[in-house]
Amino acid sequence: MYPNEDNWVWAPTGVINIHEPERWGILHFTDEKGNPNSPALDEYISTFGLRDRAVQVYYAQHAYASDNGGNFTTDVALLRPYVTVPNGLDQSCGETIKITLPTPTTFLAIVDLPYLGTAEIDQERFLTCT
Repeated sequence: MYPNEDNWVWAPTGVINIHEPERWGILHFTDEKGNPNSPALDEYISTFGLRDRAVQVYYAQHAYASDNGGNFTTDVALLRPYVTVPNGLDQSCGETIKITLPTPTTFLAIVDLPYLGTAEIDQERFLTCT
């Protein structure tokens, strides 16, 4: 696909762009006995799918806006062609994605995944999970 690209990272990001920190691998240090227990790590892992879906909306919105005069959309179906992962934003697992546009050039997306929680992300990539 990219014949001139020759990149190597210790944890695959799934894209040829290392500037997407939400795709970086996790390096977790343990205590001297090898105990990996960590509430922060547990929270990170438990919200990974939720955060990943929200970030897909973020990148799709920006790709869509670049083709549409800088304007975002509330229509998830219009974002699907801009998602770079298989079945991205297909909402087949009972998830809901609601997007509001405070202005044409700003957005707030709310992603609700059953059993995982809710994430909110905006055009600045400010992401919160509950």
